[in-house]
Amino acid sequence: MKKIGRNTPCPCGSGVKFKKVPWCE
Repeated sequence: MKKIGRNTPCPCGSGVKFKKVPWCE
């Protein structure tokens, strides 16, 4: 998996920041 910034929008499509959605990692 490629590295994604903690402020990158979650690929889940929720639009939430990665740091707020740890399950997206």
